[in-house]
Amino acid sequence: MSSGPLLSVIVAVRNAESTLARTLDSILAQSQPGVEIVLIDGASSDGTLAVAEAYRNRLGIFISEPDVGIPDAYNKGIRLAGGEWIYFLNADDVFHSNKTLADVFALGPFSEYDLVVGKVIATNGREFDGRFGPMLALRNTVHHQAIFYRAAILKALPYNNQYRRYGHDHEHNLLLWRRKLPVRYINLFVALWATGGISDGGKWKDYAEEFRIRRNVFGLVGWPLNFITVVRFVLKNIIITIGKV
Repeated sequence: MSSGPLLSVIVAVRNAESTLARTLDSILAQSQPGVEIVLIDGASSDGTLAVAEAYRNRLGIFISEPDVGIPDAYNKGIRLAGGEWIYFLNADDVFHSNKTLADVFALGPFSEYDLVVGKVIATNGREFDGRFGPMLALRNTVHHQAIFYRAAILKALPYNNQYRRYGHDHEHNLLLWRRKLPVRYINLFVALWATGGISDGGKWKDYAEEFRIRRNVFGLVGWPLNFITVVRFVLKNIIITIGKV
């Protein structure tokens, strides 16, 4: 058994002055012991650093320096994290309750698993209960705020820094699935996800990242599946347009 923290919660942040304290409070309120907070700031230019300084004594690791995107920040956190498990919480999201982590790890030990996957609920009420499987070739079916990763897996397979939006999660999930890693699915809500982020805007540059994902993972074999991305993009924007009427 590791002598370090049980879990490292990595929070990647840039210019989130209005939401960061709520996220950090959510982690600090957890009843589960052995939780390390790893805060990676991408050289924020608003009041984020002042918020972080107010929590400095309760942070396991805190760095602030320029990065080249979310996956770069995640990889910095992965390298520094000391926990046996790693979890990512965005700087505008919170755990589902103050007992979330205690409830999750009460279902262990997870010694035979590399991934533990729960559920996520969005602030608009939408629920995410995805699984690792072939559907990942069409779209990202597993919400990253639902996943607890064995640290050794992430340290051996970091995120692809090519992505500047959210494609790193999708590609990473595909690679994990293809490795056939042992997964434990749990019927618990893990996080409350704040909608309206970069992955929720229906922009073509976000959907187009799926082209690169399939090329990187499948090569030319994955090219025909890009038609599905175009259809999903069109449908998403129809829904957005109807919602504005």
